[in-house]
Amino acid sequence: MSGNKSSDRAIVRWGVADRQLSQGERWMALACLFFFAFVTMYGFIKVSPVLMDIGQKYGMGLDTVGNVMAFFNIAGIIMAFPAIWVMRNLGVKFSLIVTGVITLAGSLLGIYAPDAGMFLLSRVLEGAGMGMVAAIGPNVMPRLFPLKNLGLVMGIWSVWTCPGILLASLVGPQIVMATGSIDSLWWLSIAMEAVAIVWMLACFKMNAIDENELALQENPELKAAPRKSRNYILSASIASFSFIGYAALFGMFQNFYPTFLQANGLDMAASMLPATISTIVTIPISFAAGIVIDKFHISKWALVGGHALLGITMGIVAWNFFNGVGVVTAVLIGCAAGVLPVALRTLIPFQVSDPRKMDYVLGIMAFVTNLGSFYSGPFGAMADGMGWQQAGLVGLLPIAAVFTVLCLIFVKSERSILKKEEGQA
Repeated sequence: MSGNKSSDRAIVRWGVADRQLSQGERWMALACLFFFAFVTMYGFIKVSPVLMDIGQKYGMGLDTVGNVMAFFNIAGIIMAFPAIWVMRNLGVKFSLIVTGVITLAGSLLGIYAPDAGMFLLSRVLEGAGMGMVAAIGPNVMPRLFPLKNLGLVMGIWSVWTCPGILLASLVGPQIVMATGSIDSLWWLSIAMEAVAIVWMLACFKMNAIDENELALQENPELKAAPRKSRNYILSASIASFSFIGYAALFGMFQNFYPTFLQANGLDMAASMLPATISTIVTIPISFAAGIVIDKFHISKWALVGGHALLGITMGIVAWNFFNGVGVVTAVLIGCAAGVLPVALRTLIPFQVSDPRKMDYVLGIMAFVTNLGSFYSGPFGAMADGMGWQQAGLVGLLPIAAVFTVLCLIFVKSERSILKKEEGQA
C-alpha cells in the first residue's frame, strides 16, 4: 500500500522542480504547452479546407460532413472535468504526455482509416490533446506565474489557437496542392505531435509550490487581504458557461466558412484567407486586451461586448455574400476572438480565489468549448436545408443574444467587487 502511495506521489511530482522556477524556466514551460496546444488546434482545423473532399472519400454530404469536426470534440467533452481531476491527482506533465500519445495515435489512424466509422474514431482520438490542453492550460498559468503578471500571460496564452489556424489556412492548401493528397495534412500533424511530446519530456517543469497557492499561504499581506475571500462562484460559472456561445459561433466560422466561400466560387487557398486574416487580427488584439483588461478591470464589459460583436458578425454579416465579405467578417471575428477569451480567463481567477474552485470553474469553460464545437453537425444540416444566410440568422444570432444578456445581468464586474471590498476595509 505504501509502495502505491509512493508511486502516486512520484507521478504527481514528475516534472515538478524542487524550487520555484526562474523566469526563463517559466516561459519555457509556457512555450512547451503553447506549442502542444497549437499543434492540437492545427489537428482540428486541418480538415477545414478539404472538408468536402473528405465527405466525398467517405460518402458524407454537407448534412453529415460536419461530424468530421464535431467528433474531434467528443474526447474534450468527455474529459473536460476528469482532466482537472487527472491534473490534480496524476500531475500536469503526466497528463500532457499521455494525451499527447493518444493524439498521435489518432493522427496515425486517420491516415489508414478504411471507412467513415474508423475515420470518425480517429478524430475522437485526435481530439484528446485539445480536450486536455483546453482544460488544464488556463489552470497552469496561475500556477506558473504570479498574479501581477497574469493579465499579460493570459493574453499570450489565449492566442494558442492562432498559430494552428494560420498553419492550416496558409500552409495546408499549399501542401495538398503540392502533394496531390490530403494525407499530407495528417503527416504534418504526426511530425509536430512527435516534436511536442519530446519537447515536453525534455523541458516542461512546474514550480515546487504553485504561485497561486504561494500567494495565499505564504504571503501575510495577501493572506489577510479581501482577495482571499473572493468566492463569486455563480457569477464566474455563468461567465465560464457563456463560452459555449463563443465556441459555437467561432467554431462555425472555422469549420464552414471555407466551404461557404468555395460554394460561392472561391478556390481552396482563397477560401482560407479569412481564417488567416482573423488570426492575424486576433494576436495583437489579445496581447493588448490582456494588458488593458487587467489594468482597468473591465473583463465583464469586454465579455458582453465580445458576445454581441460575435453575434452580429456570424448571425448577420458573414453569410451574405458580396465582394469583400470575407475580409469584413475576418476582421470582426478577429476582434471578438482577441477580446472575449482573454476577458474570461482574467475574470475567473479574479472572482474565484480558491485554487481548487478556480480549477473547476475554468473547467466549465473547457467543457463548453468542446460542447459548442459539437454544434457543427446541426449547423451543417441547417445550412443544407435552409441556406447559409437563414442558418446564420436562425441558428447563430439567438445564441449570441442569449449569452450577451446573461452576462450583462448575472456576471459581476471587477469594479463593483473592488468597490465593495474597499467599503468593507
